[in-house]
Amino acid sequence: MLLIRKGIFTVLLPVILSWFVVRNMSGWNIVLFLLSHFLILLVTPLFRRSENLWMFCILSVTTLPINLRLLAEAAWGIDFFDENPVLGVVRCLVFLGILFSAEQLVMGLLTRLIWQRQRKL
Repeated sequence: MLLIRKGIFTVLLPVILSWFVVRNMSGWNIVLFLLSHFLILLVTPLFRRSENLWMFCILSVTTLPINLRLLAEAAWGIDFFDENPVLGVVRCLVFLGILFSAEQLVMGLLTRLIWQRQRKL
């Protein structure tokens, strides 16, 4: 029972921290948010030897609110919808894709540096 509670806590930790990061974009919140992902991979036995795959899955879900907040702030400063609304939506999707890809690349490299021995997929 304790393992299930610990597993639920570790899975919910980045989700809760993503809400704090969205509410207050401070540097410490972002660092804690990223460290919580590594904590999940460290303590969950299911994720052993496939940490890169699980980092991708967890990061995909938990960074979405933060990326949407960054998109809203960028859309406020840059007029994405200046000439054509359809072109503005495409620009927003490209911006989200670039943010998502950069985050995944950096965190994937860090994960591979920390856990070098992983199963082949």
